[in-house]
Amino acid sequence: MNAQAKNVLVKLRHNWGLKVLASVLGALTFYAIRWTTGNEKDFIVPIEIEVESGVAVLAQDVETVTVSVRGSQDDLLKLDSSQMRAYVRYREGEPDGLPRTVSITARDIEGAPNVSVVKIEPSEMMLTFDREVETTFSVAPPVTKGRPLVGSVKIEYSPTSVKVAGPKRRLEELKRSGQDQLQTVEVDVDGRGASFSRRAAILPPEGTLVSKIDPPEVMVKVMIVRDIASRRLEGLPIMMLATGELRDRLVAQPDAVSVILEGQPTLVNSLTNRDVRVFVDCNGVDFSEERDLNLSIHIPVQEGVTYRAEPASVKVRLSQPGDSEETP
Repeated sequence: MNAQAKNVLVKLRHNWGLKVLASVLGALTFYAIRWTTGNEKDFIVPIEIEVESGVAVLAQDVETVTVSVRGSQDDLLKLDSSQMRAYVRYREGEPDGLPRTVSITARDIEGAPNVSVVKIEPSEMMLTFDREVETTFSVAPPVTKGRPLVGSVKIEYSPTSVKVAGPKRRLEELKRSGQDQLQTVEVDVDGRGASFSRRAAILPPEGTLVSKIDPPEVMVKVMIVRDIASRRLEGLPIMMLATGELRDRLVAQPDAVSVILEGQPTLVNSLTNRDVRVFVDCNGVDFSEERDLNLSIHIPVQEGVTYRAEPASVKVRLSQPGDSEETP
């Protein structure tokens, strides 16, 4: 063995225990770091395209990408997918209507701090560019969903037309085919009992990439119109609320009245004479002379119907001999 080899062996044997320990600690550190930062998670994020002024995106073949990121468990848990996006800045788009391939890289991914982007699927997309123009589109009356608590719904909204900026070829095609009316998001009226106002976002034309809708919302005034039905029930007898023989001696003039019902048509039309009770409370009243007492009404409906008697009061007195005899 030559001198150089002996020298190497001497150096290896010197403090060999510490050297082995250092190697073990180094390996453990490597795997510990890999374990803490080697977690991966996939996110589906939207694609946003930035182009030069005067250029618009006519078509793109994908709208979202799946982004795989790697990092610590804590950093991955802090990521909010709603804040992530693939923001592709493309400055070479010619408005010629011809498709071209555009790469999506890790530097295009925004909203993913403290983690590494390891994969983007797909990593390429097809984009077609056109010249950007601005034109006027009308706005359709907002559609409501649900049913109000009572009545029906009437809509007023403003504005009824907006400016739309987007690819020239597509906007002109929509104009020629009569599809230049925009829809809004639905307005929820379910369970509403009173009129209200709210803003509703205007939706872009289906299958069209627009760069601007101005204004982006309409103000919607929702009026709850009550559908009122009216019905008159005739000849309802009056019930006397009294105790003992007093009840049998009381006489009302008139002894039958009409009841006017108003309210929701289905409820009003469902009620008959047999459902309605008219009574007068005679308890505690001094009948030494004739009294004018108000009538009370009971119907088997708690809400949606109002009612009144005609007349609203009757004269009540004690019967006298001869009251039951018929006049010839």
